[in-house]
Amino acid sequence: MISDILYFICIYPLETILKFVLDILNHYTHSFGLSIILLSVFVNLFLLKLFYLADRGAVRHNIIKQRLDKKIKEFKSVFKGGELYAYIRTLYRQNNYHPIFALKALGGLALQVPFFIAVVFLLQVHFESTGQISFGIIKDLNQPDSLLFGINLLPLLMTFFTLLNVFVSSKDRGARIQGTLIALVFLVLLYQMPSALLLYWTTSMVFAFLRSVFAVFVKNNQKYKDTTLSIATNNDNFAIKTQDSKALGNIRGKYNLFLKIFTPFVLLDSREYILYRNISIFIILDLCLMAFVYNPYLIYASDISQFDAQLMLKTLGVLLGCFLLCSFLLIYFTSFFYKTRLLKIGVFGIGVIFFIAVVYNFFLDFNIIKNESYGALDHMLFMAQREVFNEPKYGLILVDFCCGILGIILMLIALRYKAFFLKILKIFAVFLVLFSLFSAFKIITHTEKKFTQNTKQNQEEQTQDVTNLLSFSKEKNVLFLVLDAFTNSHFGEILELYPEVAQHFSGFTYFNNTISTSSFTYLTTSPLVGGMDYSVYELMQKYHQVVGTDIIFKEAKIAFENVARNFAKNHYKVDILNPEPADFKNWKTKEGIQFYEGTPYKEHFYKKHAKELEFLFATKTDFIVELINYGLFKISPYSFRAKLYIDYGWRFSQSAKIKQFKIVADQASDVLSFLDFANTNQKQPTFKYIKSMITHPPGGLDVKRGCLPSLEIQTEVEKLKHKMPMAYLFGLNSYMTYHFDNEVCAIFAVADFLKWMVKNGIYDQTKIIIASDHGLYDSYKQMQANHGKELGRHSESLLLFKDFGAKGAIVFDSRLMSNADAAGLLYDGINLKNTPENILKNYPKDRKIIHTQMHAFARGLEKIYEIKEDSSVLKNWKDITEETLKNLKKKE
Repeated sequence: MISDILYFICIYPLETILKFVLDILNHYTHSFGLSIILLSVFVNLFLLKLFYLADRGAVRHNIIKQRLDKKIKEFKSVFKGGELYAYIRTLYRQNNYHPIFALKALGGLALQVPFFIAVVFLLQVHFESTGQISFGIIKDLNQPDSLLFGINLLPLLMTFFTLLNVFVSSKDRGARIQGTLIALVFLVLLYQMPSALLLYWTTSMVFAFLRSVFAVFVKNNQKYKDTTLSIATNNDNFAIKTQDSKALGNIRGKYNLFLKIFTPFVLLDSREYILYRNISIFIILDLCLMAFVYNPYLIYASDISQFDAQLMLKTLGVLLGCFLLCSFLLIYFTSFFYKTRLLKIGVFGIGVIFFIAVVYNFFLDFNIIKNESYGALDHMLFMAQREVFNEPKYGLILVDFCCGILGIILMLIALRYKAFFLKILKIFAVFLVLFSLFSAFKIITHTEKKFTQNTKQNQEEQTQDVTNLLSFSKEKNVLFLVLDAFTNSHFGEILELYPEVAQHFSGFTYFNNTISTSSFTYLTTSPLVGGMDYSVYELMQKYHQVVGTDIIFKEAKIAFENVARNFAKNHYKVDILNPEPADFKNWKTKEGIQFYEGTPYKEHFYKKHAKELEFLFATKTDFIVELINYGLFKISPYSFRAKLYIDYGWRFSQSAKIKQFKIVADQASDVLSFLDFANTNQKQPTFKYIKSMITHPPGGLDVKRGCLPSLEIQTEVEKLKHKMPMAYLFGLNSYMTYHFDNEVCAIFAVADFLKWMVKNGIYDQTKIIIASDHGLYDSYKQMQANHGKELGRHSESLLLFKDFGAKGAIVFDSRLMSNADAAGLLYDGINLKNTPENILKNYPKDRKIIHTQMHAFARGLEKIYEIKEDSSVLKNWKDITEETLKNLKKKE
């Protein structure tokens, strides 16, 4: 486990970058062997400065060691035993030396080790997917070369160049012995390794040899000249002194603002240099922390259920590794400018970027021009409309420009108080680290719990007896099918596109002017079976307050218990699938009543369509790329955000879309499996409440491919574009577009099921209600009448009704209805007391309906609307929020 964590943190991010470079090289060279050689050259060129620093450290060590060895030799001629040991320890302490510093000679090799390990894993994965690859006289780069009469030549060449490098780079006998031993160890370890790996390492050794030759050549020909500046070196700190400090002071007095930004390095004293360098380092650390750790960890911790528990450690480890690697790369790159005239302007530039990132990350995490959020993240995909993410127009560009000016102003102020600014950067880094640790702790602790729960839930779903769920009676049945998030007006569009479907809805009435009582599932399902008394508005009147989830969940359980018991008392066999938000996990199955949850036909569905759905299981979705994109998205200006999130998907990633289609398949598995399990074996009347998520986002069922998920989906919305307003089309993203396709597939499946009922002689004996708990913000009808805007939130709700024995062509009824009216239709004719009445038997004149617009997850009330007549017209929506809240206060 520890080795896996270290791999994800230290190797995997590096391996990913090397793979990216190798793929590019292979694309242009069309030779995998040559690409490996070039990759090795590029890595060595990249590390050239670090090699130089490591070699310089080794030279310093050798100089100190030679001086100390000479002194120790003198001590040995005079002292012995403990006294000699004490003198040697004192000598080491006085010169800040320890024998372990001899390992500095291995610095160059140590720098290569992470890259070498990354290449090992990279080549292993590559050859598993490609198989045999030849290069020149090497037949298979995945095998030892065996070029010299069965002897592997590449390991010998590698050892040869390693030994040449050892003897050229050092004249010290001990160093040469040490280098020879290391070369022999590598020969033994790598002798049977694949040729590709030996090709990489041999190239590295050739490069190291040439570097040593060049260093010796330069050393032998170097000439030292006097300079007007004296450079004093003390560890990593140094000071540069000028010959005329008084003149420098005069210059600073006259051109202070200019020098604050553009002062050449030679005009900086030691303290200022260290301040600028450290400010640069901490700005980079803070930016990388926000992008790769803080933001990704925070969104991960906000809803752990959306991530694969088995990939948790990999995800957290790789994100941390990306932070370390990106920080190293940026600090390493900027270090090339520390001793140049670009030091101050560089610090100024990244400082401006830092302030811009902070403003966008913590204050502008929404579309400020439209005053709209990006919506909730559903499996790392935003639920907001596409227009929120489109290429920014002039307004957003102006905001970016203003934030840039603000960043410049803040950085100019920061430069006046550099020491204080550095402290702020350090405190901010601590803040990010602490919050990231808290998020990581929450993820780790909750993931283990969630993994256990998911495993248990999957087992329960697979083992629950669903024999009776689709078992109907030939005597009498009541079927209540809830299609989550079905937008009401879309049913009319589906009938227009596919008129042949209408014949299967014989006896049905389609209420095309139906409004949902509220905005979200947990607020709207209990009114479906309990009536208007369970709507959010009526619960507010009952409890004299804006109700929260505790009250809503309690009332939902009462509503579903009542409907189950009422039908059971009338000798109906009751089967209820997904009575959310009511919790019936601990419900003891009573005679005639059975509750189910989840997607019980999922395993059957996947087995039935194994070939068509195999792409869903090709790779595991760890969401690492999406999380990194999200972290960058949060700190980016609007102009860059539009480049990161494109048409309902993250750049450079397919994981979210694969995960999306897996969810689509899960959610569609119940309705699409109806015909495989439906039967007429039940001996007593039945009541079925079945809530399906087939029409709930994300979408992705392809009508042209048998209503199965498809990455190459051709949406049916294309057929409607000629009659849609531009504002509606502009607001569509694939999330909304594919929602319509799922609705088409759901209606097709329902039509097939109704045809099965007719064939099996139970259609006339069955009362059927098909409703949705709410719609979605893609109502063509509303947007056509209101310049591309929806009314309320998710307000259009589907309502279809067929009574016992009803026949004839489907009827369109435009009277104003609520989806809570479904309860009255449900109970009508069942002979029960204290149940909702059928509104159609005494339809009120000038009827008005209340739609309560709530924040997600009951985080507070947004608006309360009173609607009359045509619900698609804005003037028929009256905001009664203030008067309702005033009346509630009076009742308190």
